[in-house]
Amino acid sequence: MVDSPIDRAPPASGGPLGMASTVSRDLVVAQLSEAFANDLLTLDEMERRIATAYAATSPTELATLTRDLPLIPVPGMSPGQVTSFSGPPLRLSAVFGNVERGGFVDVPQRLELRVFAGNIELDLSSARFAPGVTEITIRTLMGNVEIVLPAGVLVENFGESFMSSFEIQGADLHAPNTEPSIVRIKGRAILSSVEVSV
Repeated sequence: MVDSPIDRAPPASGGPLGMASTVSRDLVVAQLSEAFANDLLTLDEMERRIATAYAATSPTELATLTRDLPLIPVPGMSPGQVTSFSGPPLRLSAVFGNVERGGFVDVPQRLELRVFAGNIELDLSSARFAPGVTEITIRTLMGNVEIVLPAGVLVENFGESFMSSFEIQGADLHAPNTEPSIVRIKGRAILSSVEVSV
């Protein structure tokens, strides 16, 4: 069998295996996590496939990791709750490692956190949030995520957990009279700990 050109070609920096493969890889990891949560994969098999996904160098390799699984929707928001955003999200990842951020920063409208056997700590207590909705999506497997938000933001929690802790502490759940900055937390924690505090 002759390999296709995309399989034969070495990965180019910033090419199809740059931005495009990052999106594909995240989708595959999310689907594998959902398959495990629905008892379609053992923990060992899920870990093996996720490790293979992070080492994959072609779209074909990624496709083989979910070929034998049914298409499982990744948890998200219902159509009535979808918010339109302009521009791609900022993504932070921790794979077998630790990431810590903080300070006087402008928080992007969309932030994605991906953790696999790692740790992400974000101190956003001094950060600036734009009016309207800021969406933080968390996907963690055997990891830890800690986020500190500034006082006065309104927090919406759509997070899901499987054998995990997904907690929002000290959040104001009532809209103030003025237009608030809303932080919408969504995603899933598997064998992990997620703590968001205000």
